[in-house]
Amino acid sequence: MSENDSNYLLKSDILKKSDIVKGVKVHADEVSAPFWFKKGYFSEDLQQKVYYYTRAIKSEPGHAASYYNRGCAYLDLNDPDAALHDFSHAIDLDPDFPADHFNRGYANYLLGKYADAARDFSTVIKLTPDDLDAYFMRGYVFLLEIDKDEQALKDFTKLIEMDPSYVDAYLYRGYIYTLTIDGIENALNDFSQAIELDPEYPAPYIFRSRVFFDLERYSEAIIDLSNVVTFDPANAGVYFDRGRAWAALKKYKEAIVDYTNALVLNPDYAAAYKQRGFAHRQLSHFEKALEDFNQYLRININIVADAQQVREWIMEMGYMAHY
Repeated sequence: MSENDSNYLLKSDILKKSDIVKGVKVHADEVSAPFWFKKGYFSEDLQQKVYYYTRAIKSEPGHAASYYNRGCAYLDLNDPDAALHDFSHAIDLDPDFPADHFNRGYANYLLGKYADAARDFSTVIKLTPDDLDAYFMRGYVFLLEIDKDEQALKDFTKLIEMDPSYVDAYLYRGYIYTLTIDGIENALNDFSQAIELDPEYPAPYIFRSRVFFDLERYSEAIIDLSNVVTFDPANAGVYFDRGRAWAALKKYKEAIVDYTNALVLNPDYAAAYKQRGFAHRQLSHFEKALEDFNQYLRININIVADAQQVREWIMEMGYMAHY
């Protein structure tokens, strides 16, 4: 995966598994379909692409390349249902073209059809056993399925064997290790390897910081999260996590600064109000604590257990909750 995929989700560039304009699916005796296909390919407007590829399909219903490219356009238009339909048509017409199966798998993933997606990525692997992204995506959808962590672990491990520089394979294998009692050291090793491969990728720092937090290694968690802030300063969750680490060290002033930064970025961040209120309470800033607790209750009043705890804190300070 591209090093720019730092939002932890796959971007559309991974979908383009081949340059379809090369014309392997366009026959010399076709006239109108190649004309509309070419216009669609070179258009920069997604809706125009859909229009031109549709014209090509009307001219030649068996034009697999137009179904494929229109499916890619639908993906870029955030319409995975339409994309799934087109990739299935393309597969019917040309079942040995790996990109059709890959992109249908991606559409199935977007639709939450993880078992179907896994089957599509397995087909890609059968057709092209060296397709690294197919191993990654199959592992990723296995991870999203219930009771498929072992299969996901195998795919990420196989991917690392094939390409030791594939950063996200370490990231998600590390995540799987965190789910087991005896896998913590392996998880830390994988996150550290991912960081070594891409020092400006936020995700492995964040994942590793959470392991450090669970191990009560709060200072190390703060170091990781501070690194993330330098190249992802608009991530409210990072400030929140670092605030929790400061609070665990009983450094409540520093925690308040981070919770405030999180709230500047996300004014409806209920947990940040709750935790900032708790930090103010610990410093005897009772009026500020009351204000934060009431903001939390306003946003998160339907979470009964948490709301009751916050009301009890308010009562302990001698106040009445507004919600």
